[in-house]
Amino acid sequence: MAGNPLRFVLTLTFRMQSTILKTSVTVAFIMVSALCAFAQESIFSKPRTEKLLNGLTAHVWQDKKLEKVKLDVRVHSGAAFDPQGKEGLLKLLSEVMFPSDTAYGYFEDELGGSLKVAVTHDYLQISAEVSPDKFLDAVEFMSAAFRNVEISKETTTLARDFRVKQLEESAKNPAILADNEALARLWGVFPYGRPAEGDPEAIGKADFADLVFLQGRIVNADNSTVVVIGNVDPGFAHRAIKRYFGGWHKGTGKIASNFTLPEKPDTAPVLVNTDFGKEPLRRLAVESVSRKSDDYFAAKILCDVLQKRASKEMKSDLECRFNYLRGSMLFKTLGASGNSLSDDPGVTVTKVYNPLLDLLTRPVTKEEFEAARNSEVVGYTAGNTPEVWFDLETYELGKLQDQFKKLQATTLENVLGVASRIAKNPFVDLTVMPLEGPSISSDTDPKDPSRR
Repeated sequence: MAGNPLRFVLTLTFRMQSTILKTSVTVAFIMVSALCAFAQESIFSKPRTEKLLNGLTAHVWQDKKLEKVKLDVRVHSGAAFDPQGKEGLLKLLSEVMFPSDTAYGYFEDELGGSLKVAVTHDYLQISAEVSPDKFLDAVEFMSAAFRNVEISKETTTLARDFRVKQLEESAKNPAILADNEALARLWGVFPYGRPAEGDPEAIGKADFADLVFLQGRIVNADNSTVVVIGNVDPGFAHRAIKRYFGGWHKGTGKIASNFTLPEKPDTAPVLVNTDFGKEPLRRLAVESVSRKSDDYFAAKILCDVLQKRASKEMKSDLECRFNYLRGSMLFKTLGASGNSLSDDPGVTVTKVYNPLLDLLTRPVTKEEFEAARNSEVVGYTAGNTPEVWFDLETYELGKLQDQFKKLQATTLENVLGVASRIAKNPFVDLTVMPLEGPSISSDTDPKDPSRR
């Protein structure tokens, strides 16, 4: 090379350009990665978080654009811990803590806001909205219900009578009956097969000692989280939480569960006759995935797609439940299941048309997938909601950014795979039929194969 100066110069120049190009590409890659990471971090505004000595976690966001302040408290255990035979006990306890005849009116009339109580199999959540100048009053009122709730024979009797009356009225609703019966058939004695609301007979057995035991077991500060979002100073909010929630008792340790795992359900169609209602209601139920599952986002996107199909094509509803241990799909439609006929008029085929299976086995299209996933992304990033942050702790999900990455990484193949696995699970098929209602044959179902 020394004998050819021009070649030496050209070679040296080429190597220098290559080194500069590689360095530039590397730097650009690092910068893009950093920008993506920053963008992802900036999607979720971080709260000011503090943990009290009693184990209570508190998240506070200041949002000056909001007219109301949201104050939510979630206990990270739900009606799954109701004793068997006394279903609805946690719902009854919430009625003692926040009596319907006084608590709701106080928030509406005195605080200019609202109050909601939600009891699911996985949690108890109290949600309030008040004007900023009434925030301290709301914290004081809500904390008293957790710290100093009066559970006595008198308060238990009042709440129990109120709940029994409510449940006796809802028991006459054929839609609620159909939902509960289908899920009971799917899960058996497993907690998700027992209604979180309870029933009149079960609640009628409850006494104040049951409520005291349940409260001490799960309604504890170290098993709960407070979220505040609104036009309130974070420092002021945390001082208020410490002052009023600081005396809430701490639990004795991890809450043990001894649930009996469900057996495979009976798949034979079943008919439930009622003396109320006007038309048959059909329910199809199948096991899906839990909220903790790695397949959750694929199952959630699948559910979004199938809900739209069910509504548009079948004038029906699809409810998807993603609980702590298991999940389910519940298809709700009018009419009754019926047998399909074969081409041979002398032979009856016992196979019953299953619209939920039809939905699951028709592949999700690319367009359906992209629309549903984009909707989930928007919902995840639209703004801070108490539920998003509560779920991280209720279902032990880790960091919010990691959950968002899992959502973004979900593919159409993931969704198709989940649909295929769910379709292989056994289906529950139940019809609630009013004794004096009109009979509806399978011929009225435009999707029934016997009409094709």
